[in-house]
Amino acid sequence: MDLADKYRQSNPWPAREGQRVLFILDTRNSFEQDLLKQWIHHHRASGSEEFEAPQVCLKLGDDRRAVDSDQLLIALALPADTLVAPLRVAWLPSQEDIDSGPRLRNLFFGDPRHPGASRARKIFHTSPERMRLIAGAPDSVANLRQRFELHHNIEQADAQRDFAEFVGRQAALVLDIAERRLQGGRYKVPR
Repeated sequence: MDLADKYRQSNPWPAREGQRVLFILDTRNSFEQDLLKQWIHHHRASGSEEFEAPQVCLKLGDDRRAVDSDQLLIALALPADTLVAPLRVAWLPSQEDIDSGPRLRNLFFGDPRHPGASRARKIFHTSPERMRLIAGAPDSVANLRQRFELHHNIEQADAQRDFAEFVGRQAALVLDIAERRLQGGRYKVPR
């Protein structure tokens, strides 16, 4: 299975009626970032229209660290009907890793579910079935803002940075849900 086949399996663009789209790319390395950007570009042309869609790259995988909301803060100045669509690359462990559990080599090479850029390239070229492209459930900026204001019990005051962090956390949440559907709900998806 080549990369074009992976891209054809699903479309990262949400169903929309003329709204703009803001993509939040949850990436751990440059290889994942390139994969997601190419996936967006592969499906970019919809009929004869070409949509301009901002893309914000964030590291959402570690909930112990705050979301770097600077890029997102600027991007969220889009119209209220803009759809926010989070994307992620999920790496499935090999059957050998599943059967044997954690091993000493994982200390040296890292978690097979979160490979570095060079290891991710190697996994993709040797076992492309282990790489999955995930699109989380999209939502509009207006709906996210409404949930933020309801949850934080504040009005449109000076809460732009807090709102950007909220959107980042919501993106991480819907991507975790999508990844759990892929990996199975029996165990928590490790971060």
